[in-house]
Amino acid sequence: MSKGTIKITKQKPSFRVHFNKGKQWFDVYIASSSRKFMGSCKCWAYYHPILPRKNRKGKFGEIHLSRTGAGLVSHELLHLLIDWIKVGRSKKITDRNEEAIVEMFGEMVRRLWLRYYSWKEHTSI
Repeated sequence: MSKGTIKITKQKPSFRVHFNKGKQWFDVYIASSSRKFMGSCKCWAYYHPILPRKNRKGKFGEIHLSRTGAGLVSHELLHLLIDWIKVGRSKKITDRNEEAIVEMFGEMVRRLWLRYYSWKEHTSI
């Protein structure tokens, strides 16, 4: 789900994930209560882009999660990746850039789960 009319609160991210050779990142927020998250956001998770768009360095966006299933996490990561492609130089997926984009997605997934399991070991949620 894209951001839409979701209320953004100022809180510290659960963890940060770097991508694009470490030049960019997105913050991940994991709710302490799925019920409260669903009550206020009317969804289980969402991707929130950062404005103005930073297409090659700096913070790119945020992923907010109330649950951490593989399908839900991948869904939100794909929103982020598609957004990154749209604001980038290529603007679309072609035969020439498809493999690089797929590799980027794989790296985002791998790094997110590494950070998640490291974070989970140090939290009481």
